[in-house]
Amino acid sequence: MSDTQETSAQAPVKEKKKSNQESRPGSVSPVTMMTVYLCAAIGGTITAIADIVQKEQASAVLKMTSVSARHLDLAVPPLYVFAIVVVLGVLLCFVFQPNNRRAGFAVGAGVIASIMTVTPYQPLKSGLPTAPDSSQEDSLNLPTNKTIQLASSDIGGLMLAMDIVDLAIVPVKNDLAIPVEVKVSFFDRNARRPYEQVQAIAAGQTAVFEFSAKAAKGQVNGELFIQVGGERSSYVSVSGSGPYRSNTLLLTKAVPSFAQSQINKDALNSYSTTTTRAPRPASDSEVRQIYNKPTGFFNSLQQKLLTPKKW
Repeated sequence: MSDTQETSAQAPVKEKKKSNQESRPGSVSPVTMMTVYLCAAIGGTITAIADIVQKEQASAVLKMTSVSARHLDLAVPPLYVFAIVVVLGVLLCFVFQPNNRRAGFAVGAGVIASIMTVTPYQPLKSGLPTAPDSSQEDSLNLPTNKTIQLASSDIGGLMLAMDIVDLAIVPVKNDLAIPVEVKVSFFDRNARRPYEQVQAIAAGQTAVFEFSAKAAKGQVNGELFIQVGGERSSYVSVSGSGPYRSNTLLLTKAVPSFAQSQINKDALNSYSTTTTRAPRPASDSEVRQIYNKPTGFFNSLQQKLLTPKKW
């Protein structure tokens, strides 16, 4: 009889201890912890997507992809860095030990937010050849300390005539049906510097992009890619004796999908009615509509995440 009473007396004590352990702040069941990890992954994913969509090239994900490719020679799609950021948010749950879903979401979102805060961003330089001072506009100093008078103030033409080697010249012809803005991104491998220039090119016309390119033993070494209408070309080698001048690049050859697409006449007529005698460059969305290319948020996100970066 006494044994029965003792057992019944100990039972409430064990139940009380068990309830105290469950209510302890640091105690979380395995099922709940998995939910916390999932919420951390969701928080990191949403914040990383917002970072890419809102900040374009200033995005922390794209910036880290470019830096790793430039300095570590890891040419990977931004999707890999995106995944690393999300996984990092999950791993940090082991450090901060959030005990509910809301706290887990905050930890996951805080990772990319912290990276965005500490990641510096500066717009890419144009890489235009350095122009002389205005005081030297009509004269040029020679190595012998003599000067010659110039018949023209076109210093750019004179620089080419004097065989300046630290220069890369890239002609681009717009063989599309409409005027567009063309972005050329150039990477000087000798100086390890990226440059970027944007020019509006009328239909059928050619624009010349000139970049400063450090020559090593008289050789320019770099590569570039072209962006037009939200589409990006493959990498084009820019290597040879300086000053280097590439063959004229056609937009339909740089981005073959334009040549393969049929023009949407309704979209083309709609664009034509909004222009004057001097047509304005078509926006990316107008170019995509005219050439029957997919538009929208998910298409833009897919292109940004899946396009590999070499620098």
